[in-house]
Amino acid sequence: MRAGWQGVEGFPLPQFLKNKLRHQSIIVGMGADVGNGHLQMKGKGFHLRYDKCKNPIYGEIDSAFKDIERVTDSRIYSLNTPITVHPIGGARLGASIENGVVGANGEVFDHPGLYVADAAALPAAPGGPPSMTISVWAANVADRLIQRKKGEVT
Repeated sequence: MRAGWQGVEGFPLPQFLKNKLRHQSIIVGMGADVGNGHLQMKGKGFHLRYDKCKNPIYGEIDSAFKDIERVTDSRIYSLNTPITVHPIGGARLGASIENGVVGANGEVFDHPGLYVADAAALPAAPGGPPSMTISVWAANVADRLIQRKKGEVT
């Protein structure tokens, strides 16, 4: 079985790449990991520590790719680099500073007036495109901020 990108001639790409894509497919494996990565500042940059071996989803994806290779009699090349499409959870919602960064009103614990109104507050990926969940969270933070400014305690 062979597959390729349809309409590749219309893409603004070099001809050699169009020729390749005409006979290639891109397969992406996605799933939720256990969220055990740690990002640290090192000098002027960031360093990510992440152990793929402790995340069963990668074994499941590898197994699915092997099945695809077997059934299609083709080879799948992997970048072998985890990526994220929806970075979520960097300033997680929690009941207190012991288990989160922000409270139910979006305000950062011990930093009055600093709010998180984006996906960073979500404790985990909601599944599927997260835009609706993020919008609802942002509206919640905005409503509570307005209530606070009006003198209504939340």
